[in-house]
Amino acid sequence: MNLISVEGLKALVQQSPGLCVSIYMPVARSTEIKQNPIRFKNLIREAEHKIVEYGFDKKEAMELLEPVRVETAIKFLLI
Repeated sequence: MNLISVEGLKALVQQSPGLCVSIYMPVARSTEIKQNPIRFKNLIREAEHKIVEYGFDKKEAMELLEPVRVETAIKFLLI
C-alpha cells in the first residue's frame, strides 16, 4: 500500500481555496477483491452526502464528483 507522504499532504493543503474532497479506501487483494468497486461507490455516495451537508446542493455535489464516478466506472468496469 502506498501511503501519502508529508510532501503530498503539504501539496494538498496548499491547493486553491474552496471545496476539496479526499476519498481514501484500502483495497482488498484477497477473495474480497470484488467488493472494492462497491465499497468505493459507497464512499463516493458518502462524499456526496457530506458535500450537501457542507452547504452545496445535491446537483452541485453530483457535478463535483462526476469525474470520480466516470474514472471509477472505467477502472472497475461499472458502466
